[in-house]
Amino acid sequence: MKYKVGDKVRIHSKEWYDKHKDECGNIKGAFFDKERAKFCGTVQTIASTAYVSGSGKIVYAMEDAYEFIGEEAIEGLAEDVNISEFKYAQDEIMKMLLQGAINVPEGYEFRDENGNIIKAKVITLEKKKPKYPQNYEECCKVLNYCCNPSSVKTTHREELIRKFQFLLLARDAYWKIAGEEMGLGKPWTPQDTNTFSIFYDRLTGEIEKQDGYCGANSTLEFPTPEMRDAFYETFKVLIEECKELL
Repeated sequence: MKYKVGDKVRIHSKEWYDKHKDECGNIKGAFFDKERAKFCGTVQTIASTAYVSGSGKIVYAMEDAYEFIGEEAIEGLAEDVNISEFKYAQDEIMKMLLQGAINVPEGYEFRDENGNIIKAKVITLEKKKPKYPQNYEECCKVLNYCCNPSSVKTTHREELIRKFQFLLLARDAYWKIAGEEMGLGKPWTPQDTNTFSIFYDRLTGEIEKQDGYCGANSTLEFPTPEMRDAFYETFKVLIEECKELL
């Protein structure tokens, strides 16, 4: 059994149906006919499964209408469709288009929920690069923190600690942005999973970046390499100055 009850699946497009149907509007072996064609291009939740006596085939009933459909008529699990190759427009994609969260160059046919092509546009789902804070003051704004760096003369060690505190505040701003992007409702923090780090390698004496690194020192770890690299490029001078505390 390829799918199970509760799975969200995508039904093949109207073009697929038109290509494979016979003169009576049926698709042999797929338990798909002109009455079921209304489901083309839609995402459905499987409500139950059954075996067809005599053939041993499995068919699936959908929650929306309890229409049995064969595996051949299902394109795949909805969540498995690569967003960069997404061919069927859903409500959230329309919102992204209206909000300008995705670009609209040549590349992909834009279809409605029934799988019909909307000829006005073609789309590719390409997210715009996020705008990260570019300095300490912008990080303070992200955290709603009152920025008032001290100008009092300090010893070298005190100055180093002050800079390290600035570095941690900037990191917290990036972690807050990560949490918002991931829908956490709170700042992201390293967990027992792969993270992407900036660390001081005491063997080489160099600042290094590593993918999938999860060590004892999680001071400068980030959820994506893109966020880590953006942080490094913005604060690399400060990171180098504070490396002995990493």
